[in-house]
Amino acid sequence: METYAIKCRLKSMIASRRNSPIVRYVADGAEKYLRAFNNEQNWHTRYNGEAHAFHSVANTVDGDVLDVGANEGQWATMALDVIDGNRLHCFEVVPQIFHKLKNGLGPRTTVTLNHFGLGSKAGSIDFYFYPDSPDRSSCYSLNDGFRKEKIKVCIIPGDEYISERGIRKIAFLKLDVEGMEMDVLRGLSSSLQAGIIQAIQFEHGPAHALARQLVKDFLEFLEGYSYTVFKIFPKTFVKVDYDPERDESFVGQNLLAVRPEILDRLSRAF
Repeated sequence: METYAIKCRLKSMIASRRNSPIVRYVADGAEKYLRAFNNEQNWHTRYNGEAHAFHSVANTVDGDVLDVGANEGQWATMALDVIDGNRLHCFEVVPQIFHKLKNGLGPRTTVTLNHFGLGSKAGSIDFYFYPDSPDRSSCYSLNDGFRKEKIKVCIIPGDEYISERGIRKIAFLKLDVEGMEMDVLRGLSSSLQAGIIQAIQFEHGPAHALARQLVKDFLEFLEGYSYTVFKIFPKTFVKVDYDPERDESFVGQNLLAVRPEILDRLSRAF
């Protein structure tokens, strides 16, 4: 009991001095350290583990690759180091961003570039384009201080796209759609049920607070289709054994969902 009281007293001493420049400096440093330790808010594909995740799957599993939320082609450029362009399908809804994606990738590759997005049903939706920070563009308007332009964009269900294209197998589905990840997954329910998609990388971050979607919601959804979910680290993957205090931060992290039939084949990467 005395130990508990001492800990509480120390916490109170720190909290009561939160306006001290020294205390704030230490707190800021500790927060940054923990985000680095947990591999959060690190969006560079070559250093945050995304490249390792993709290479591990693409070198093991055949099939097409879907880059949903391709932005200006940062992830796609990394992927093309490993696969031939005719396997890669990119989706980008914002006209200004799609133009840069097309100019960057189109002339040099056989990548399929789609100027629409994926969702749970076909239609036109409101979208917020960030001219000064395009990678933040989202259907959710965050109070983040960035300038936004409201536009209309088109989406279709992924199952419809897969059927129309005659795609039989998807090795890797990458989702970076700023809060619409679950909506995209719901539009792929038939493909998920059929086991067409072998691995899924998805982001969970601030926009999911507005979407009211927890990491737990993704775990339950994907486990319902027999996927095992891992948190991505630069050189390894850690299975998510759900703990709400540890896993529900909305700070920003990447996760990887894997079908059971390829887990053994990927064991060296884990």
